[in-house]
Amino acid sequence: MAHLTVTLSEQDKALLHSIATETRRTDEDLAAAALSSYVHWQAEYLRRVKAGLEAARQGQVVTDDELDALFDRLDREEGLTP
Repeated sequence: MAHLTVTLSEQDKALLHSIATETRRTDEDLAAAALSSYVHWQAEYLRRVKAGLEAARQGQVVTDDELDALFDRLDREEGLTP
């Protein structure tokens, strides 16, 4: 296991401690879980952005009209529009 030192605002530190206490975890355990969740989410986000850019480079795009039609259909299926 690696160690990392971070600087938090007093407000964030207090909030972290409050959540850790309420969930019966240590501050360190909660911070590690939060950081792990964030970096995995960020890595997936970047992977999807890169995939989208590559698809656009290959001409795999949707026109505004096609996108509007898709949203209209989804809204109708969900009962959001008549």
